[in-house]
Amino acid sequence: MSKFIALSLMVGLVGYYAYDQAQPAPVGEPPESVRQGYSIVYFGTHDCPACKHFTRKYMSDVEGRTGRLGIPFIAREIDSLRGLRRSGSFGEFDGLWRAASAKAGYGVPSFAFVKDGRVMAVSTGNWDPVVTAAARDKFASN
Repeated sequence: MSKFIALSLMVGLVGYYAYDQAQPAPVGEPPESVRQGYSIVYFGTHDCPACKHFTRKYMSDVEGRTGRLGIPFIAREIDSLRGLRRSGSFGEFDGLWRAASAKAGYGVPSFAFVKDGRVMAVSTGNWDPVVTAAARDKFASN
């Protein structure tokens, strides 16, 4: 098994076990783009191999799926893994990053389901659980 496949499986398992929808995390003042309605926010870094793999291979699929659901997909990347714990690293999305990392740790790629400015679910390494949770929530409330 290649090192990349082993790393991807490990990140995916961590993401699966870090997925949590039980308690929405407060985030201070969220950016205008996520204050109302549903959003999926991707957090990553330019020097992360798993993030590069996601952006090359899966990002367009996720954008298409969330677009068909009417849920905006927002991507935020910073330069280096070293900046993940630095305050303000994700700019106006830093509060959402802090809330997401409080639920699932500082791993990337990380995906957050945001509803009305609150982080409802987080998954690290696997985008599908948060997109599925957002879709279920959105269509259950209609």
